Amino acid sequence: MLDAFVRPYIAAPFAQAAAAITGAGFATAHMRLLAFLLGFAAMLCAGMMAYIPALILVVLAYGLHALADAMAGPGGLTARGHYLKNAALIITLSGFIFFFALGHGHAAGAAAALFTLVMLGALRTPAGDALPRAFYHPASFIGTAETILFLILICLYPAAFPAITSLFALFCFLCALGHAWQSLRALK
Repeated sequence: MLDAFVRPYIAAPFAQAAAAITGAGFATAHMRLLAFLLGFAAMLCAGMMAYIPALILVVLAYGLHALADAMAGPGGLTARGHYLKNAALIITLSGFIFFFALGHGHAAGAAAALFTLVMLGALRTPAGDALPRAFYHPASFIGTAETILFLILICLYPAAFPAITSLFALFCFLCALGHAWQSLRALK
C-alpha cells in the first residue's frame, strides 16, 4: 500500500547506485547474498535484544534487495532470481520475528506472525506466471514499506512486540486470504 508512494522517491537514487555498482563488476547475486547475510545478522541481533543494530541491519538488508532489483533492471529479474529474493525475504522476516520473540519469551504473537508469513509465502505465484506477484498483488496491503515499518516499530518499541506482531499477523492473514481468492478466480 505504501510502496506506491515510496517507490517514486527511491527509484532514481537506486538506479544510479545500481549502475555504479554494476559498473564496478558486482552482480545482482552478490547483492542478494550480502542482503541475506545482513538479514541473518539482524535476526541474531534481535534475538540478543540489540534492537538498534538489528534495526540498522534489517533496513540495510531490505535496501540491498531493492538495490539488487535495480541492478537487474526492469524485467531483468529471472524466475530463479525472483524465487531467491522472495525466499531470502521470507526467511529474514520470519527469522527476525522468531529470534525477537525468543529473546523476549513471547510466543503467541510470533507464532501467529510466522504462520501468516508462511501462508503468504505459500500463496505466492511463481515468477513468469500470468498472476501478479504476492507483495504487489492487488489484494495486498502489506508491502515492503509496511514490512519495514513493522520491523522498525518492534525495534523501537520492543515492549509492544506482542500487540504489534499480532496486528501484523492479522494483516498478513487478510492478505493471504485475498491472494487465495484472487488466484482462484484467475485460475478458473
